[in-house]
Amino acid sequence: MIIFFFFFLFLFVYSYVVFPASLHYFNSKKFKKEENQNRSLIILISAFNEELNIANTINAIFSSSTSQAVIKVIIGDDGSSDNTRKIIHNLAKQFPNIELEEFSRMGKPNILNKLVEKYRLNSKDNHLVFMDANISLDKNCLENLIEMLCYNQVGMVGASVMPMNDEDNVESQYILRENRIKVQESRSTGYAIGVFGACFAMKGEYFAAIPSHFITDDLYLTMSTIAQRKYVLYSDEAKAYEAMHADVENEFKRKKRYAAGNFQILFHFMSLLNPFKTSLGFLYSYFFHKIIRWLSPVVLFIFWGISFFNLFEQYSRILMLVGMGLCLFLYFNYLLTKWKVKLIGYRLYYFLSMNLAILLGFLNYLKGIKSNVWERSDRI
Repeated sequence: MIIFFFFFLFLFVYSYVVFPASLHYFNSKKFKKEENQNRSLIILISAFNEELNIANTINAIFSSSTSQAVIKVIIGDDGSSDNTRKIIHNLAKQFPNIELEEFSRMGKPNILNKLVEKYRLNSKDNHLVFMDANISLDKNCLENLIEMLCYNQVGMVGASVMPMNDEDNVESQYILRENRIKVQESRSTGYAIGVFGACFAMKGEYFAAIPSHFITDDLYLTMSTIAQRKYVLYSDEAKAYEAMHADVENEFKRKKRYAAGNFQILFHFMSLLNPFKTSLGFLYSYFFHKIIRWLSPVVLFIFWGISFFNLFEQYSRILMLVGMGLCLFLYFNYLLTKWKVKLIGYRLYYFLSMNLAILLGFLNYLKGIKSNVWERSDRI
């Protein structure tokens, strides 16, 4: 067992340390522009209780360099109980190409399915931009997205999500690091392994209806596009801004929910692990950027559990003690957060908490996910 443990530990370290650096040694892929670029630009937003953000998001769209090209901004309200709908109605008087569709609470993926179906948007006539209702756009964000989307064989392009606030924290540093990795994956293999749902664009004909109980709509559409043998790129010039605060409790809930959705994706798209359906570059990025990170908390927890049954072996006793020490470290810092006291080893606590969230998300996946409706995030 010790050989397997150290082998997986090596993969775990490789995924976080070596993998991002290794992408710099790949040759950049080249793409050609398509001749037919005459498509309508449609923006779709799912909104739930966004009265503090929706006006800023819509104003950013119509202040962008491509505002004249936007045919429609279609907003699906997901049963908001605040003033979101009223604000959108008022904005529609100023911007006549805003369309509001009102729904009872059903979750973002189902809202997007309904909008695409009702307006018949999954066709070669459209460029679709999906946005969250709590972001702000760089003036040239939409222009840069569509420019890359016009490359031949490209089905989707993600925008770089940047911290709106000046606060330098663990979460904003994580997102910025993910941006760099996704950009490099895009340049070197043609496959960014997942776009951020805050802002991304895709060609209408590659939209595939998201299963009603799936959680991560952005990752589902990414993998669905790749399954259709199209590239997914990531732009470092197209920037969307979102407030990011390193609130461990809030991010723990988010990561646990997304982790359950990630395991849905992993097992739903098992066919993508066939190199004849994608490429070795995709498999390399997918394996080390996503799969190893998703599986690591589960596998390491299993090794830790097994160590309790092999205490006659020295390495098992060491593994058991290390695991117990990390558990005590997590619990002690958890108590400090409740007492509003400064944490000890904050970065380690944050990293371990997010991996614990993945483990619990996996358990939720095993129990079965019946709905993708969730409480609104505090990330505003």
